[in-house]
Amino acid sequence: MAAGHAAAAAELYERVLADQRQVLGVDHPDTLITWLGLARAQEAAGQEAAALAGFEEVAARFEAVLGPEQGLTRAAADDAARLRRMARQ
Repeated sequence: MAAGHAAAAAELYERVLADQRQVLGVDHPDTLITWLGLARAQEAAGQEAAALAGFEEVAARFEAVLGPEQGLTRAAADDAARLRRMARQ
C-alpha cells in the first residue's frame, strides 16, 4: 500500500474506531479488529511509533477479552514484536 493511501486509510480507521468505541465499547472484538487495522495502516504510512503503541494496546486488550492463545491476540502481539525488532536494527 502506498504511503499516501495508507495515511488516508488510517484516517478512515480513526473515524470508524471513534464511532465503534462509543457504540460498542473499547473492548468489543469488532472495535479491537478495527484498532488492529488502524495500527497496520499507520505502519504502512510510516507512522511506526503510533503503530507500535496500537499493536501493544490491542494485543493486551485482545488477551484480556479473548485469551492469550486466540489468533487475533497472537497476530497483534506478533506485529508489535516485529516492529520492536525492526526498530532495533
